[in-house]
Amino acid sequence: MRIALLVAFSIASFLGSAAQAAELRLTWSVVQPFRLLRFESDQKIHEWALADIMADATITDKDANLVSELEKRLNSPSWWQKKPPGSTKTYVQLFDELRAADPNRTPIRFDPRLGWASMLRNEPGNAPIKGTCWDAVSKTYRGCRSDIGQINGDDDYVFPKRHLVQIAVETKNGTDWQPLTGQCRLELATPPNAGFGLVTEKIGIEPEKRVLVAEDCSKPVFLRAEYGASYELSAAASAAPTPAAATIAVRDLLIVGIGDSFGSGEGNPELPVTLDRERARSPYVGISDTTITTTRPGLNIPTRKLNQSGQRVAEDTQARWLDPQCHRSIYSAQARAALALALHGQRHHAVTFVSYACSGAEVTDGVFWPQDHRECGPNTALANRFFQPQISGVVDSLTGGQFGLSAFAATVPQSDRFVREIQMVQASGWAPYRDKKKLCPTWPGGNAFKRSPQLKTGQFRRPIDLLFVSIGGNDIGFAPLVSKVVVNSGLLNVPIPGVTELAVQAFQSAANAIDRQEAERRIDRDLDPRFALLSSAIQSKLEIETERSGIAPASRVILTAYPRLANKTATDFCGGGNRGLNVSTLLSVKAQSEVRPGDVTPAIADAVTRKLNGKLRSIATANGWTFVDGHVEKFKPHGFCATGSSVSDAAAPTAEILDLPNRDNAGWKRFGTTAYNPATDFYPYAMRERWVRTFNDSYLLAFYFKTKITEELIGGANGRVYTASRALGGPIHPTAEGHAHIADGIYTSAVKVLFENGEPR
Repeated sequence: MRIALLVAFSIASFLGSAAQAAELRLTWSVVQPFRLLRFESDQKIHEWALADIMADATITDKDANLVSELEKRLNSPSWWQKKPPGSTKTYVQLFDELRAADPNRTPIRFDPRLGWASMLRNEPGNAPIKGTCWDAVSKTYRGCRSDIGQINGDDDYVFPKRHLVQIAVETKNGTDWQPLTGQCRLELATPPNAGFGLVTEKIGIEPEKRVLVAEDCSKPVFLRAEYGASYELSAAASAAPTPAAATIAVRDLLIVGIGDSFGSGEGNPELPVTLDRERARSPYVGISDTTITTTRPGLNIPTRKLNQSGQRVAEDTQARWLDPQCHRSIYSAQARAALALALHGQRHHAVTFVSYACSGAEVTDGVFWPQDHRECGPNTALANRFFQPQISGVVDSLTGGQFGLSAFAATVPQSDRFVREIQMVQASGWAPYRDKKKLCPTWPGGNAFKRSPQLKTGQFRRPIDLLFVSIGGNDIGFAPLVSKVVVNSGLLNVPIPGVTELAVQAFQSAANAIDRQEAERRIDRDLDPRFALLSSAIQSKLEIETERSGIAPASRVILTAYPRLANKTATDFCGGGNRGLNVSTLLSVKAQSEVRPGDVTPAIADAVTRKLNGKLRSIATANGWTFVDGHVEKFKPHGFCATGSSVSDAAAPTAEILDLPNRDNAGWKRFGTTAYNPATDFYPYAMRERWVRTFNDSYLLAFYFKTKITEELIGGANGRVYTASRALGGPIHPTAEGHAHIADGIYTSAVKVLFENGEPR
């Protein structure tokens, strides 16, 4: 009562006798709701795209397709040249200005060709990780600094201390609300703690206030809100007889991601590899597009930018990832869904996103035991930390680094192939095994393998609100199985008998290719006990079981199905040949007439995909998890060999062409006689009919090296093996566009679990 009287007295004193019949309201939103991004400009572009979606009357179900619609804009060079309503400048001009105004970043002109995530870097040569709160060296989220995100301590990211809230005072004009012009008075009902309160600047040393009188109330006012605190705010103006009031209480949602390459975003680095403008390498297999009737052997194909000698790749020209050892990317479906959730509803919440998803992970080696990684780090004691199980990474983050190490009681059965393989390795020695499998020198990270997983343990300082899981595909050999479809030993033209099959075997070994029978055996034999281990950890170790508002806690685990990657249309794949595969003579698709007994065909790969997803659905149902599979059929007409002309961005007209650009004495070409320099004309993130990375795509986008990232020789005794190996940086994985369509389903499922009427439960 005393507080109400004080508020009423202060309002009456401010209003005087000039009160008029106007209605006020207070609205508020969190300024930097997706806290992984350190800088406001990187989040602002998503807000711009979201506003464009909401204004688009042609989109009938905005929520169901939110992430893919965001992707359609953010990675469209044409969209960046548009002007938002009421602006005389294009989106790209506004973005460049916003970045230039940040005192902590070196201005870089945005090149939409490289994709929106390329701008997460701070300056030329930086990795995009610099714009996020992930530390790829320590493999933690500690030590982040973000002025606009109110993050300024070792643990402030995972355990926020404050949020910045933007406040708007609005008045009603007919049926519409618009910003109030003129003076207004804002007041917190009770004094805030030191360091929190009302301010007019997002960043600066302005002291926080309990009462703030704004001369122009149409300009933004901010509240530095303490984590977990609730504030009663009132607003009064001379034009309004009745003040407006609002309760401000920011809810911070912790979303954790674990899993494999389909969770990490494999195939989609934030910054593509830098290709050489002038130099090229052989061999070139020949143009294979069905509209081209002649082949042109002898042409050269692109290479990564070379140093002056032309014998080695140049420094700092490799593809850049959020985490290079795991090929983790902000383009992943998990990250994109988390970002969309941060923008959901009235934005009275923030999202803290923690991901340890890693390309190549299985439930065993990856989630519960150490795994080998996609790119090798330095052979040092620090590098050993790179190989901890994902669950240990999550525990490390959520305990603030205050953990112990102990055996987890549950494990996989003695008959599991992982246990059998490890026992054989222990008997013969680790070094020969590493050499044979081409593993990183530090693997297994200095940790002795034991049957019971040795995991970090400790007291969580906050509960998990949502757990994204993408796992099971590597456990049964999903991507390698599909890869085997496109490794065709029957169409190779190698004159020495026997060499062809040996070369194919070498490539298939590098891709871990398996056959259908083995994949189905793994589905039937391995998945149930492995997921029983995962379920045990989710219930007891990750503490997801905390009840909230009567929601079934298990539904906060969201398991994602694997998309259909092989199909072009309902009845066709590629029709044979090397379309999308002419980076090497080791790669080709067999026509139906060339299929031999025992070959893995697109139909077989699709059947295994259906069986795998059926098993995952039954596991999710048994555990009460949320299962997301709406994207599976959506991928069907957008598979590996799909091409079309209806969706390609006008600024990237060659995006649909499957063949590699090629160079002869007359210069670079791509399609017939069309001039095309891959260093400037390749649009890796343009919209296209196919949502799956081809081997050609991966060669141009990632130019993959497992070791010696900056010192690799460009030669090699077998050019076919060399070029095929360079194409292993994510083929047979979704493009960023494909990940966005997967994220649509994750997002809509998560909204049902986490929100009610736009507000967090």
